[in-house]
Amino acid sequence: MAVVDVTFDGTRLHDSDTNTGWGNFVIGGGSPASEGANAYQVSTANQGTDAGVVGKKITSTSARQGVDYIGSSVDYTAAANRLFYCKCYVSDGFDVNTTWGVEIALGSSNTGNSHRYNVAGSGSNLSVYGTYPPQGGYIITCIDPTIDTWAESADDGGTFDQTSVIWYAMGAQFINGNSKAENVAFDAIDYGTGLSLLQGDTGTQGAYTDFYVFDQDDQNNRWGAAVGNGDSVTCRGIMSIGGSTTATEFNDTTSVVTFPDGYHSRGLFGVEVNLDHASNVINDGALLIGQGTRNGADANDTRPDYTVVGTTGTSYDFSHTLRNFRDVEYTSVCDVVGADIECHLLTQNSANIADSVIRTNALTNTAVLVAPVLGTTTDLHDCSFIQSGVGHAIEITATGTHDFQDLLFEGYGGTAGSNPTASSGAADAAIYNNSGGAVTINVNGTGNSPSVRNAASSTTTIVSGAVSVEVLAAKKDGTPIGSAVTYLKASDGTGAFPFEDSVTISRSTTTATVSHTAHGLDTGDKVALAGISDKVEDNGIQQVTVIDTNSYSFTTTDSGSTSYTGTIISTFVALSGLTNGSGILNTSRVYTVAQPVVGWTRKSTIAPFLQEGVLVGTISTTTGFSGVAVMLSDE
Repeated sequence: MAVVDVTFDGTRLHDSDTNTGWGNFVIGGGSPASEGANAYQVSTANQGTDAGVVGKKITSTSARQGVDYIGSSVDYTAAANRLFYCKCYVSDGFDVNTTWGVEIALGSSNTGNSHRYNVAGSGSNLSVYGTYPPQGGYIITCIDPTIDTWAESADDGGTFDQTSVIWYAMGAQFINGNSKAENVAFDAIDYGTGLSLLQGDTGTQGAYTDFYVFDQDDQNNRWGAAVGNGDSVTCRGIMSIGGSTTATEFNDTTSVVTFPDGYHSRGLFGVEVNLDHASNVINDGALLIGQGTRNGADANDTRPDYTVVGTTGTSYDFSHTLRNFRDVEYTSVCDVVGADIECHLLTQNSANIADSVIRTNALTNTAVLVAPVLGTTTDLHDCSFIQSGVGHAIEITATGTHDFQDLLFEGYGGTAGSNPTASSGAADAAIYNNSGGAVTINVNGTGNSPSVRNAASSTTTIVSGAVSVEVLAAKKDGTPIGSAVTYLKASDGTGAFPFEDSVTISRSTTTATVSHTAHGLDTGDKVALAGISDKVEDNGIQQVTVIDTNSYSFTTTDSGSTSYTGTIISTFVALSGLTNGSGILNTSRVYTVAQPVVGWTRKSTIAPFLQEGVLVGTISTTTGFSGVAVMLSDE
């Protein structure tokens, strides 16, 4: 059995189980002492003794006073050391000053080269620290010392060197200061980035609750990276799941995970899932909530990230709900189905995203999804985009045609289906065309027409959804005819598709290339070729692959000359094939203008033998085409 294993991605500088290296913060008083009464973390060696936390008694009301520690140098600019995990305690939280209740200080010396942080008072730089916790007890938080704006007292008269931090302090300012016992405490000093979860198997799959079980529920650990109760988990730092060298099974559809706001910076809170092991099983359907804020600057964005790395394996399920996240990134092996994602930036990386809600919550008018890979049954399809902050839903970076399959847009600026210029378009329109050229958006299925903002030199055409083209082959009495050969092609008229256009053809190996000026076709369309005199087997219906606006190709079995002779013409084929058992053959496509068509149904090689049924009409851009070919007996 592979037991779930959680480790701390960091270092314990001091466990506070002894008072070695500790002194008085700000002014004198009783010497700091290590005791067990108010401990948060107690190492195995000291459990059951009086040792556990360094604290002292404060009776003065004039300044923030407490304990401090001088230890070995830590470089907080290093990637592995970015967060200081603080655990401090005031026995009477109702007696602390409402403006400056509790202060944490870090320094490259204890003589002024430091930053001080208000973590319990209305004078703090973030509202999350506005008061001492109303339930009392330990203040557990993270501080990124590299963000100068978090410090209420920057440099403290000297120069704070974040690459060489040796001094840590905690102090409280009291209103009455009449405690009869030790009333401030500073427990284990830890620094790092978060927690990692590995292993697990079918019987013991990992879950978010394992993070606090290994952190909070083991007094020997208690780094302060995860606390919780039941299915509720609060995480600080990056919670890593899986690794490239260890198979991991993780399955969580019930946890509610919160990433609190705090004095950290972008990229330091959130989840990282590693899929670089073939035996990994990852199913994340939890509710994850970011309480961070944007703070007006990207570096100070305290919202969590959700990052997936690795592409080994075949299927990984992400049906989670992400609220108030910054960046979310998947990889090509991810199946994101039934998810609800609110973020600043969503990086798809060819993941399958379907039946999901994507909520735009950007810092500025940027797009939540840039250059998505669109699809009908894979990639991005069947999703709703909802404006929950500012910004666009999708940014298009490539010219050409883009098919939106069952994509809905709600709450964005501008008028649905509008094609404004860059200067007049809504700054938070659903679509931002940044291709620098012409873009056509086909709105297919149950999707709606999005509003558009165009960058310089960009233009956008919104085309209503694909319409059905259907033919019913039936006898005069309405009896359907199966296996009837059905053919429907463009007729002479005002349609957008080719009708007996003159073309030339050349061949290389098994690929025949057709030069056809402004053909208007898409890959997968069919044409009827006629007039080829030397390679008559290529006359007839061919399915094409578009090369550019003036050429396409089809596959041939010919092995003769590389050139084609004759007066060759090409005509668009809207529908061809055999009817099903209900007498129906159908397909769907976007038609930008009405297309006149003619055709027939035939059944002359398989009984019952029937006379040709005639088809004629027009494919509408909104209702398509539904024709009935009446076939009479030919026996």
